Amino acid sequence: MSAATDYPPEPWHLGGSMHVTLWRVPVPTLPRSLEAALPDGACPITVRGHALVGTAFVRYEPGSVLTYDELLVATLVRHRRRVRVTISDIWVDSPASVAGGRELWGIPKHLATFARSGQAHDPVRLRAEVDGTTLAELAVTGRARIPGWRRLPMPTAQRLGGVERVSRVQSLARLRLARTAWRFPAGSPLTWLTGGRPLLSLSLEELSIAFGSAGSRS
Repeated sequence: MSAATDYPPEPWHLGGSMHVTLWRVPVPTLPRSLEAALPDGACPITVRGHALVGTAFVRYEPGSVLTYDELLVATLVRHRRRVRVTISDIWVDSPASVAGGRELWGIPKHLATFARSGQAHDPVRLRAEVDGTTLAELAVTGRARIPGWRRLPMPTAQRLGGVERVSRVQSLARLRLARTAWRFPAGSPLTWLTGGRPLLSLSLEELSIAFGSAGSRS
């Protein structure tokens, strides 16, 4: 393994910020990438023929075990009688994060480039692209802050390369309601989300995440 893809052992302690939107997506439009990522026995949680899907731009800042930007799509699933999430589509700008995510937790990470503009009180504009093709664009404006800190468990259930893994993810953050405008242009592998309906958008500030656990196994 090259120095560029060397990654730290789990758990990964990461800090930064996240802009996330929860979508109501018709089940027939869910992508093949989700089917490939679901472990045996896992299935999307549905409400009246719709799945609950989250999209997020994340920035892990200095002080984290790795610093990088991330775009992800995760679906709420039921697995072994528990509620978890399965990450079907995810891009980062860190080769070490790609290697670690795949080998430790079965998360199908790929490389992308990211751009960001705007300040805290202006619309923040985010973009991710691969080889000149835009994956997603997001304009986000913060609104009212929800008082206090919130703990948000996000356990993952994944399958990659025939190996299934269940991983612990714990997070702590301050929450702020957000106004978001997502765009998934033609040519993006995420255009299936255009058939969804956004339900709620939040900005997670002063975010702290512990991903995985020492000595965990699939």
